[in-house]
Amino acid sequence: MAFRGVGRPAVVVTTLLLTGALAGCGNSPTQVAAEQPSPSTPATPVASTTTAAPTPDPTTTDPSTPDPADTAATADLASQLLTGDELPGLNAAFTWTDGETAPGDDKAFGACQKFDFLSIGATEVIQRDFAAPTGVDANAAEQIAVFPDAMNTHRAGAVLTAWHRQCAAHIGRLTKNPKIGQLTDVPVTSGTGSWYLVTLGPSEGIGDQGRFSATGIVVSGTQIALLQMNNAGQDYNYAAGKEPMVGAVQAAAKKLGPVAE
Repeated sequence: MAFRGVGRPAVVVTTLLLTGALAGCGNSPTQVAAEQPSPSTPATPVASTTTAAPTPDPTTTDPSTPDPADTAATADLASQLLTGDELPGLNAAFTWTDGETAPGDDKAFGACQKFDFLSIGATEVIQRDFAAPTGVDANAAEQIAVFPDAMNTHRAGAVLTAWHRQCAAHIGRLTKNPKIGQLTDVPVTSGTGSWYLVTLGPSEGIGDQGRFSATGIVVSGTQIALLQMNNAGQDYNYAAGKEPMVGAVQAAAKKLGPVAE
């Protein structure tokens, strides 16, 4: 079973479209009869007029040109994403490599997520993917979502928590006997942090290996950082509190902050 970015199950989203009809009204054109000149009076020639081309409004900008303020805000948000060097590896010798950084799309991010961040109220989403060392079956990604205010951020965080509770039923349609780990609090410098592990397999095609998908969540101010770290292996043995995703959540919380206006 694949997870988003790091891979994810396909999700069908039903969107309600609200269509408003606008009715226009106007007056019928009026015909005006032209007075014919007297036969004894020569017709007065009408001077031709040339309409000058409109002078461009210096305050009007090309809609295809990015707004510098928007560009700066996006760059500021991207700077809050972890880098490959900052994302904890699966072991001491493991190093992640930065992949693509781009706006988040309309697909769910992670094993348990049902919808994308924009569908639950975010105004902007940025994502960075990470690649594992050559030959290692693993991948990771981080998304940062911005919300209009702290109340909407809190509600979106509650939605992520609800999706964790419903995860077994959600992905159980796609794979047999998924194991959903407990949502565990992570101590962070600001906001709240948590993480959980989804275990799949072993299954046909990957021998005695299973697949492990760790999800990390940071809720701070008007932002949420959502992290994914996936790998194949025979076990997932780490001391409690020393799991790679715990370190990832703590690192993400340190970088999360207000977006420049």
